[in-house]
Amino acid sequence: MISFSDIVGRDAVKNSIINMLDYDKLSHAYILTGPSGSGKKIFAKALANAILCNHSNHGIPCMNCVHCKSAVSDGITELYQLQTEGNTIKVDEVRQILKSMSLRPTQSNKKVYIIFDGEKMTVQAQNSLLKTFEEPPHYGHIIITVNNEDSILPTIMSRASVINIGMNTKEEVVGFLKKRYDDNELIELASDYSEGCIGKALTIISSEKFKQTREFSCEYAEQLINKNEKKCFSLVKEVNKDNLDDFMSVIIKIFKDMVVFKSTQNDIFLINKDKKVMINNGINKYNINTLLNVAFILEDTVNRLKQNASVKSALDGMTVKILEEFIND
Repeated sequence: MISFSDIVGRDAVKNSIINMLDYDKLSHAYILTGPSGSGKKIFAKALANAILCNHSNHGIPCMNCVHCKSAVSDGITELYQLQTEGNTIKVDEVRQILKSMSLRPTQSNKKVYIIFDGEKMTVQAQNSLLKTFEEPPHYGHIIITVNNEDSILPTIMSRASVINIGMNTKEEVVGFLKKRYDDNELIELASDYSEGCIGKALTIISSEKFKQTREFSCEYAEQLINKNEKKCFSLVKEVNKDNLDDFMSVIIKIFKDMVVFKSTQNDIFLINKDKKVMINNGINKYNINTLLNVAFILEDTVNRLKQNASVKSALDGMTVKILEEFIND
C-alpha cells in the first residue's frame, strides 16, 4: 500500500501535508499540480491512504485497520479512482462520483475519490463538482491531479487546496535510477532530460521511442547548423503530436549546450555529451549572440505551441527564423 515513505524527496511538501493530517486540518478538495511524470499519482494515493486509515501516524498507515487490511489484499475500500484512457472526462462520469459520495461510508470513517488527469474534465464535468465543493459531506474528500492548472476553472481552483508537489533534484533522480539500472551514461542523460520528474526519467531510460526521437532531433539540429534548408524542412514534416514534446525538449537542450559550452569552454556542463562533435561544430561556426537568439526562438515556439498554434506553421516558422539567424551571422 502506497504511503508518503514511498515518495523520493519532496520533504517540504510531504511535511506540509503530514502536518495537515496530524492536526486534522484536512480539506474536502485537493488539487495536486505538477508536470507529467512528477509523481502526482503516487502523492494522491499516499494522501488518500493516510486519510482513510483510522490510525495513521504522521501520515503512515497503521496497516491494521479495516482500510489498510482491505487495501493490502485488494479488497473493498472507500477509495475510488477515476482514470480515463480517452481524451475527456465527461459530466456523467463525475456525476457517478457525486452520487456515490452521497452514500455514507461503510468500510471506513471517510470516503476518498481521486480524479486523475483532471485537465481532461469537460467544463460541464467541472461545473458539476461545484455544489459538492461548496457543501461537501463531512466524510467525503476529492483529490484531483492536474498537469496544467490553466485547464481548471477558477471557480474550482478557488474552492480547493492547491498543492504543487514540486520536483526532485537531479541527485535524487540519479540515485533512484541507479537502484534499477547500471548504464551510468544513460542514467545521466535520462536524469538531465527528466527535469526532476522521476516518472519521466523512467520513461526516457526505457523508451525506444524517445531514443529514436532524440536521434531524429539531433539530425535536425545538425542540418540547421549546416544551413541545409531543404533537409531541415523535410525533417520537420515528420514531427507530430506524439513526438512533439520530446522533439522540442531535445532541440532546446542541444542549443543550450552550445550556449553553455561557448560561454564556459568546459564540457562538464554538457547534457548531450555524446553529441559533442556536433555541438563543437555549432560553437565554431556561430557567435554567442546568434546562439542565444536561437535559444529564444525555440522557447518562443514552445509558448506558441502551448497556445495551440498549428504544429506545422509553428515549426516551419521556427526553422525559417533559425536559418535566418545562421545566414546573417
